[in-house]
Amino acid sequence: MKTTNLKIQINLNPLKKYQIRYYKILSILKYFQKNTIKYNQKVILNKLNYFLAQDGLKVVTLRTLRKDLTWLCSKRIIKKTLLRLGEGNGSYIRYSVNKYSNNNLNCVLQDKQNTIEHDANAIYKFTKETQKKYLKNKGAKTSNLKNATKNVSHIINNKQYINNKEKILHKTKNEDSNFMSLKIKNLLKYKNINFLDKMKENFNKKNYLYKRIKTKEWLERIKNQIHNDR
Repeated sequence: MKTTNLKIQINLNPLKKYQIRYYKILSILKYFQKNTIKYNQKVILNKLNYFLAQDGLKVVTLRTLRKDLTWLCSKRIIKKTLLRLGEGNGSYIRYSVNKYSNNNLNCVLQDKQNTIEHDANAIYKFTKETQKKYLKNKGAKTSNLKNATKNVSHIINNKQYINNKEKILHKTKNEDSNFMSLKIKNLLKYKNINFLDKMKENFNKKNYLYKRIKTKEWLERIKNQIHNDR
């Protein structure tokens, strides 16, 4: 099979949430326009969120609505008109919809889908050609593409296994290191206690000897005093 015949078949999924919003906004604007109802962005937002909630979709904020309206205007699907209401009365924004708005939206979304498919096919084609050239330079056959893919998966799995093993080993080393640190700390603490006990023992011993000497000296003084009194 030639590379030029390779195509990616992209399934047409249901409309995305933002695409559903576009169509609902058009319907709301058409209704307001047909019935000459005066509105602002908050009124549009309330109606839009009502219909979104009815369909079980997430409601949106005013900021999201403004982005949607800006996008629709930029694609010329709707037209924005700013009406001045006179001095001190502010202004009024009106969005105009025509009978081609829905078709224009369909075309824009379809062009966007075609662009996605075209880009995907171009990337796929480039990837396959690059892979073939690489394998050709390495002396491999095209029929070994599947095996090459399996080997890559095997290498990735092995690398993940090695990484996991290294993580476990690193964790074990950390645990051993923490254990040794705790043992050393306890040992030093024990030695410090023994050292303090030894110091206390020496102090008590010296204190005992000192008191004994003082007592002996006192007895000698008493004895001499009695002898002198005689």
